[in-house]
Amino acid sequence: MSRDLLWDNDPTPESVSRVVNFSDAVVAIAMTLLVLPLVDIDPPEDGHSMWDVLSENSGSLLAFVLSFVITLMYWRRHHRLFDGLVSFTPALLAMNGAWLLLVVFLQFPTEILGRSTAPGISSLYLLTLSLITWLGCAMLIYLRRTPGLVEDGRAPKADQAGWAALTAAYMLALAVVGLWAPSAALWGLLGLIPLGWIESLWNRRRAARTA
Repeated sequence: MSRDLLWDNDPTPESVSRVVNFSDAVVAIAMTLLVLPLVDIDPPEDGHSMWDVLSENSGSLLAFVLSFVITLMYWRRHHRLFDGLVSFTPALLAMNGAWLLLVVFLQFPTEILGRSTAPGISSLYLLTLSLITWLGCAMLIYLRRTPGLVEDGRAPKADQAGWAALTAAYMLALAVVGLWAPSAALWGLLGLIPLGWIESLWNRRRAARTA
């Protein structure tokens, strides 16, 4: 391994801030890149209205909105995960780098998804979402099991890892369904909404019991 990838001394607060800020910047750029396929849409020709253009490109518009919202949710969870970060290790940086790689890669299946419904495209899209979630779960467990990386009392809770694993498994199941029923698999992403409600209700009840 290159010496540049090793950390001989404990990271300074400035180094920790750079890791967090870099991650936020990559996610922000990835979310911005989602709009590029829409920029290439041709304006309406004579005899057609803007509504006709929107209707013809409804798949691209839906893919853009869906991916934007999902990426925003990923950033929110990542922000909460790193909110109390005070140090890091090469292993954490590697997992975070892989997470960022997949967030950026998500733009590829998103663009294709908006232009084609060929078999396998929705599965690639959903598989990418599942892998991003699994990596987030891995970082969460790593932060729980490695002392000194987050402030005292701000370590992720065990049930957070459970919900993350459940979400990742659900997306993986949708990716398998997408091999035979692409549209049904994509509509299945709406199941994340009640899943999020149930998680929020669980967290509120847990906080009430603790209080």
